[in-house]
Amino acid sequence: MNDNHDDDSKDLGKFGGILALGMIVLLILSVLLLVFGIFFFGVAGFFSLLGVTYDSVKVLVYFTGLLFVIDFLLEPISKIIAGLFSRSFHSYKRFIIRSIFMVAFSSLSFYITDECISGITIPVRTELLLGLIFFLIELVFEDRPKRVKD
Repeated sequence: MNDNHDDDSKDLGKFGGILALGMIVLLILSVLLLVFGIFFFGVAGFFSLLGVTYDSVKVLVYFTGLLFVIDFLLEPISKIIAGLFSRSFHSYKRFIIRSIFMVAFSSLSFYITDECISGITIPVRTELLLGLIFFLIELVFEDRPKRVKD
């Protein structure tokens, strides 16, 4: 093997290093925007199905962003509380308690976001229904250990 060059990044120069860093930042930004877009169109689709009205698309973007942040903050808290309350129960009761807490906290995140954004109004029933729907979606995509068949 030819080990004449110590590091390939030195061959790029300053412009090449900046270009590589810029491409990495652009890739990360694209992935984040893709995730936000999927979340945005999911919320917009559920609002359309449930008859929730909003003033403009800008309000819906703010709502989705704030919902994403609030749900990101409340989800670990709900998992900790559900885990503490369901520790002494058996499997099906543990699942029911966990489900109740997850739906309640998901509905709470919709309620808090609805109260913070003035251009959108969601009835309480719809907030509970959206909390249930988001819990079911989370349940479907949750990582579970695979069972080995004998």
